[in-house]
Amino acid sequence: MFGTEGDHPPGDRRRAWRDHLLYNLNIPTLATADPLGNAASAHELLPFELQVATMNVSRWPAEFEERRDPKNRRYYWASGSLPDPKTDTQSDLAGIRAGRVTLTPLTIDRTRHDLLAAMQQWGLGTRDWGLGTGD
Repeated sequence: MFGTEGDHPPGDRRRAWRDHLLYNLNIPTLATADPLGNAASAHELLPFELQVATMNVSRWPAEFEERRDPKNRRYYWASGSLPDPKTDTQSDLAGIRAGRVTLTPLTIDRTRHDLLAAMQQWGLGTRDWGLGTGD
């Protein structure tokens, strides 16, 4: 891992900013415990395996439990569990399940650039939508 300013390849941080790049770091509880399952203290750093991984995009089942908070307000808790992916070995979820720390490079821009030109033909920019001015 990079530890000092000079350890980073030149321009990497500037490029990450320009490309709207961010990193998702997952540290599963298993990665912070010794082989006997004892949690590390705050000042200890146990050896861990780091996996550079893709982002898992599995869909969670639509199962929710209605619950109440201490003030008796209703909220919903996602209760479903992901199916066990048999072939997924490279994603962050697979790494977490194996007790590895995972690092995934992500991008912020989720724009469907392939649809922009077609949407320009919809003529949405000049239409009176009847929404009023808010007066």
